[in-house]
Amino acid sequence: MRDQADALRDLVRAAHDAERAAAPRRLIVVCGGKGGVGTTTLSVHLAAALARLGRSCVLVDADLNRADATALCGLTPRRGVEAILAGEVNAEELLMPHAAGMRVLGAAWAPHEPTQITNNTARRLVAALSQLASTQWVLVDAGSSRSALHSTLWQEASQVIVVTTPDDLAVMDTYARIKSQTAATESTPVGVVVNRVRRPSTAGDVQARLEQVCWRFLGRTIEGFGQAPESAGLSGMAATLLPAGESDLARAMRAVAQRIVRSGEPRESISSSARSSDAAMMARADGASCDREDFAKSSAAGLWTAECR
Repeated sequence: MRDQADALRDLVRAAHDAERAAAPRRLIVVCGGKGGVGTTTLSVHLAAALARLGRSCVLVDADLNRADATALCGLTPRRGVEAILAGEVNAEELLMPHAAGMRVLGAAWAPHEPTQITNNTARRLVAALSQLASTQWVLVDAGSSRSALHSTLWQEASQVIVVTTPDDLAVMDTYARIKSQTAATESTPVGVVVNRVRRPSTAGDVQARLEQVCWRFLGRTIEGFGQAPESAGLSGMAATLLPAGESDLARAMRAVAQRIVRSGEPRESISSSARSSDAAMMARADGASCDREDFAKSSAAGLWTAECR
């Protein structure tokens, strides 16, 4: 028999669904578990790759403390995302075209004027992005920061992509980032891109480890969205946007962009291979607990300890 608690949960779910419907149809949020894994550079190259696939794409620099995506694109806006958060301007007025084919909604770096972000101001940005005209894809560089803005973007995303590198610390922090958002964003699909890969098998191993631990301890599935080779130098602000071609970087970014495009299919097709929600509840209900300490116990060969198998 349904009670008042059930009715309240239905109301909250309906309100959240209505808010999600107002978000851009294909809002891709790219973030990292820690700094230095190449999240920003990857975001910029992915936006360019989507544009080269013929998709209209807007790159949003939501890492307000650094504004690195804006700088990497060679842009210096007088006003940016922070003006939208303050309710002073609409997003369309601030878009800047880029030679790679995408448009950029930058951030005006001003460390002496920190932006105060609340849930309401964060939702103002989501609403502004939903009103962008002639835009198929909105790709947000959320960096590795954690704030009300990034939590809201994660909640409203059509797809979240978490960037990691193969080293143990980055993998630990990637899991910790996914875990911290799971309770509030269980229905948001999460994918992983492994950066600075020397061998393809390395990326597969990292993805398998994360898939295993996320299912075992969080009851949720994640997907592998691809990899970027270490030889491409996809790691810092010295990287530049490469022209379309057949370099290792160009091929890697095209493959990830194509995977992102496929993620734009209806949610049922994205999660068709996922376990049932009942099974997920059972996985969480068994009292298991796994966090960064469990990863630290893993062997040099990447095998789980008894706690994480």
